Amino acid sequence: MRLRAAEKASGLRPRLLLGLLGLVTRKDSPLDVLKTIYHKPRYFGTPFLQIVNATLRGPSEWSVGERELFAAFTSKQNECPFCVGSHTAIYSLALGEAADQIKLDDWRNAPVDAKVKAALGLIEKMSRGPRQIDAADVDAVRAAGVSETAIEDVIHIAFCFHIINRLANAFDFHVASAETFRKVGKSLLKRGYRL
Repeated sequence: MRLRAAEKASGLRPRLLLGLLGLVTRKDSPLDVLKTIYHKPRYFGTPFLQIVNATLRGPSEWSVGERELFAAFTSKQNECPFCVGSHTAIYSLALGEAADQIKLDDWRNAPVDAKVKAALGLIEKMSRGPRQIDAADVDAVRAAGVSETAIEDVIHIAFCFHIINRLANAFDFHVASAETFRKVGKSLLKRGYRL
């Protein structure tokens, strides 16, 4: 489903940005997310991106690559191909060779840190059975050595992506090629998520 009102950005800066990105990526463009962000940015786009930027690029015990992995993993749980493709490209760029061994669908057997595995387990439960989460689930993450602040970061990332995953799926965001996601990912890795 497309929102016709969101197809055209209002304001000179958004129109120029969308036009430039469209030229660079041609037909294989991930513009749908920007159109959604720029549609009434005061009500959704600006506040949402402020939260996403603070969560994925602000101070944290988790590396940028780990946080992007959590975004991709949340998106995988929510079956959102757009966000899986986008954030897999970014965490792969951020983590380099180490990212090659992390499989979103086989994370339990991936050679990753126990803290990361504990966080992924919490994200999985938050995504698939949020009503079943209890103190024991959080205690298991703490037992892996994850601090309270780092647990909050994981919860914030999952929160953001539970929202955008549903929008991406409902609005049928175009899933770009891995090459296009990688190109766009380089920019997002460098500049973050700011309007």
